[in-house]
Amino acid sequence: MRKCNQILNIKEEELCELRSKLSHCNSFVVRRCQIVLASSRGESPAKIALEVGCSDQGVRNVIKAFNQGGLNCLERQAPRPKRIEPLIKDSQLERLQEILHQSPRLYGKARSQWTLNHLAEV
Repeated sequence: MRKCNQILNIKEEELCELRSKLSHCNSFVVRRCQIVLASSRGESPAKIALEVGCSDQGVRNVIKAFNQGGLNCLERQAPRPKRIEPLIKDSQLERLQEILHQSPRLYGKARSQWTLNHLAEV
């Protein structure tokens, strides 16, 4: 089992690929290569973080990504969730629509238009 803070069993072809990408034009790729290579040499996440200018947790995240996906960790992932779930369920949406089609004054509010705060209270 691989530890989260150290890369074990890195292949020679992976090392060659990482070394070749140290001169890549994208700083994201270069930094990740530096982190993985330093970890393969047995350096601690704290020491690597100081060398590359990021946090210890950032180093651990890169190591974990490499352990899970290999060289694929060099590609920037989309910053969006893999799964989207609605915040309001269908039954709640129907109730919300009913409320919005009525005057806030029916619910004891002093305004004639809904605000988000008043709607949240109701």
